[in-house]
Amino acid sequence: MTREENTPKINGNNKTFQINGWKVEPSSNHLKTSDEEIRIEPRLMSLLVYLAENQGETLTRENLLDTVWEDCNVSLETLNSSISRLRKILGDTGKEKKYIETIPKVGYRLIMPVDFNGQTEDSASLVAENKSKTQDISQQTVKENVSERKSNYSRKNILVFSIFILLIVAFSIYAFWVIFSPQNETTENIKPKRILPLTSYKGIEKKPAFSRGENDERIAFAWQGENNDNWDIYVQTVGMEKPMRLTSDEGSDDNPVWSPDNRFIAFTRIKDEKCEIRQIPALGGAEKKLTDCSFPETPSLSWSFDGKWLAFPHRESLDKPFHIRLFSFETSETKVLTMPSESLFGDVSVAFSPIENSIAFLRVPILGVEDIWTVGIEGGKPLRVTKDNLKIHGVDWTPDGKNLVFSSNRSGIFSLWQISAKGENLKWIEISNGEADNPTVSASGEKVAYEQWQVEANIYEIDLTKSTDPPEKLVVSTRWDWNPAYSKDTSQITFLSDRSGFPEVWTSDKTGKNLSQLTSFEGTMLGFPNFSPNKKEIVFDARVDGNADIWIVDRDKKSPHRITKDSSEEIAPTFSNDGRWIYFSSNKSGEWQIWKVSTDKGEPIQVTKNGGVIGKESANGKYVYFTHPQRKGIWQVSTDGGDETILTDELKPMDRTNWAILDDKIYFIGRPISTKAVLKSYDIISKKTEQFGEVDSFLLRSGMTISNDGKSILFSKIDRIESDIMIVER
Repeated sequence: MTREENTPKINGNNKTFQINGWKVEPSSNHLKTSDEEIRIEPRLMSLLVYLAENQGETLTRENLLDTVWEDCNVSLETLNSSISRLRKILGDTGKEKKYIETIPKVGYRLIMPVDFNGQTEDSASLVAENKSKTQDISQQTVKENVSERKSNYSRKNILVFSIFILLIVAFSIYAFWVIFSPQNETTENIKPKRILPLTSYKGIEKKPAFSRGENDERIAFAWQGENNDNWDIYVQTVGMEKPMRLTSDEGSDDNPVWSPDNRFIAFTRIKDEKCEIRQIPALGGAEKKLTDCSFPETPSLSWSFDGKWLAFPHRESLDKPFHIRLFSFETSETKVLTMPSESLFGDVSVAFSPIENSIAFLRVPILGVEDIWTVGIEGGKPLRVTKDNLKIHGVDWTPDGKNLVFSSNRSGIFSLWQISAKGENLKWIEISNGEADNPTVSASGEKVAYEQWQVEANIYEIDLTKSTDPPEKLVVSTRWDWNPAYSKDTSQITFLSDRSGFPEVWTSDKTGKNLSQLTSFEGTMLGFPNFSPNKKEIVFDARVDGNADIWIVDRDKKSPHRITKDSSEEIAPTFSNDGRWIYFSSNKSGEWQIWKVSTDKGEPIQVTKNGGVIGKESANGKYVYFTHPQRKGIWQVSTDGGDETILTDELKPMDRTNWAILDDKIYFIGRPISTKAVLKSYDIISKKTEQFGEVDSFLLRSGMTISNDGKSILFSKIDRIESDIMIVER
C-alpha cells in the first residue's frame, strides 16, 4: 500500500481543494491562506475531508462518529468539540455560521462552497432549499443532482442513492482507518540504517550533546557515575567503550554543550540551591564560571556557531516566567532575547542554528504543554513552528539549518520527529523500544543521539496507622500512573494513566482493582481528576482545543462534557464539599488565579487576586486553601474572596500539587533537599507542623490524596527509571 493510498481522498484523488480562500492539503494535514499556514490533527483533517466530500448534505452525528472515529469509542462531545475546533481554525466564530452549519438534533453540514480542481460546488441554492425542508434525513440526496430532485423519490432512486451512500461510507471508513497511525501524518518517514547504544551504564545517562566537527564524533552527557552518587559531565567517543569524566564537584552538573571549535564544554551546576553556568576544557582542566542561572528548572544551553553567544533560559524570580537570555563571551554581559507573557511558564530548551544566528526554543504556557518557536538573535516577533499543544522534550537543528529534530508525545509515547523550520514536512524518525528524549544531531547530520527512557510509575498507599511500614503498591502497570484522588467515602480512586498508550482518566476500587477507563481523548493532555461528593462524576482538565478547559465525566455513562469554554487556560478543578461549586485555576485575568463556577454553569467568579494555582475547599466550607504558581507555601482565602494569608511556607513550588486536606489538617510533601521527600502535616488550629515519614522517588507535581478516615495516603512513586544514550544512523 503506497502512502498516497493511505491519505484521505477527495472525489477519488489526492489533490488539494479550496474553501473560501483556504487551501486544504489532506496529504500533509495543512490549511493555508496567502498569509497563514496551519497544521491540524489527522482526525480533524479526516472530519473536514468527509464534510467536503458531502458538501451541502446533512450528515448525522452517528454517521460522522461511525466514519471518522470508526476505530475507537468516543462520545458525541468529542465530535461537537472537533466541529468547534474546525470552526475556530476556519474563523467561523460568529453567531451565523458561514462554513459548518448545525442541524439541531440531527448533525452538521458544510455550507461553504468547495472548489475541487477549479470547479466550485455552488451551495447557495442548496442551503436555501434545505432550510425550507424538514430535517428528515430520508430526504437527503446526492448533491450533484440537487437542482433536479423533487421532494418524493421513486423506490429505484432511493435504492440507487442508498447504494451510493454506502459506497462512500465504506470507502471513507477504509481511507480514514489507514491514516491514523502517527507515521501517516507525514509525507515520508525517516527509516534509520541502524540504532546502536552509546551507553548502557547503571542508572541514568542524559542530556547528550554531539561535538561540532564533522569528523569529531564525541558526545558529552550527564551521569551519576558507577556509584550513582553525583551528577557529573562525561565525554565518550562514538564506538569507544568507556567515557572520560570531566567534572567531579559535589554539585549537580548537567546540560553540557560544546564550543564551535570543540575546545570547551559549557554546563550548568546546581549547588546549595544556586545555579551557575560554567566552562571546562573538553580534555579536562580548570573550570571557569561564566554567569548565574535559574534554579531549579534550567533545561538546556546552546553555543552560537560563531562562538560569541551562549543562550540559556532564565527568570528573575519565582513569580516571573522563564525567558531566553544571551551571555556574551566578549563582554561577559547578558541580555534578554525573548519576553513571554507574564501568564506563561515561559521559554526554555534553546538551540542555536548551526549556520545563522537564530534560535529555536520551547514556549511553555503551563508545565506539560510545549511548542517549538524560533527567533533571530536580534529579537523581534518569534515564529511558531509546531502547534500541537502537547509535550516536547528537547529540540536540535540539522546541520543545514533547514530542519528541526525534536522529541514529542504527539503519537502517545515520546518519539523523535523532524520538521522544517517553517513548520512544514513533518517526518517521523522510526525508532522504538522506550521513550526517546532530548535529541542531538551530529555535525554531519548522519547521526542523532537521544535518551532512551524506561520508566514505571505506580500508585502507592501509606498506612498511617502503621507509620513504620513501607508504602504498599496499590495501582500497578508498566507505564505511568499518577494524580490519584479518593472519592469522599474512600470507596473509589480516580487517577491518570497512559497504560492505554495515551493519558486518560481511570478509576478503580479502593484496593486498586476493578479498573475502568473513562475517557478516550487519544493524546490530549489531561490533568487533576477529582470526584464529586456523590462520587458519580469526575472533574478534570483537558486540552481538546489546545487551551485547557474544565471537563466532567460521568463514572457510569463515560461521556465527558466541557464546563468552561474560554480561550484562556483553566486547570486543576476540585469540587466544593456540597458539590455546588467547582474551584479551578485560570489565567483569564492575565495571571493565574483561583476561580469558582457553579455546577449549574453560571459565570465564573474570581476568588484570589494575588495568584493561585491549586485550590481546595476547607472542611467547614468557609475557606479555600491554595498554592501559588511560583511562590512557596499553602495559603488561605475566604470562599467569597478577600484577604489572603499564608498558613505554612514549607511547601516548595516544585510540590505545589502534592498536598491534601482532612478536617483541620493539611498533609504535604517537604523537601529538605531537592532529591529527598518527607511527609508532613500542618495543624490549622495549633499552627504546628509535624514530620511523620519519608518517601523515596516521590514524583514532582504528581498529586496526593488522603482517605476520609485519615488512615491512608495515596501518591505516585517511580519504581523503575533508566536512561541510556542511543544513536540513530540515518
